[in-house]
Amino acid sequence: MRDIDEPVRGADPAWPELQQAFAASAVPLRVLPADPDEGRRCLLQPRARYWGR
Repeated sequence: MRDIDEPVRGADPAWPELQQAFAASAVPLRVLPADPDEGRRCLLQPRARYWGR
């Protein structure tokens, strides 16, 4: 079983790419602060695997 924090501290984080996309947006954006506990709860939610079949 993977550690719950693995997606957050992964070797290939998505945040830098997201920041670039936000900066290039034609409309104003505001990034809201994250709630680490809520993020962990979301990661623990069961989800259906529907891709790659």
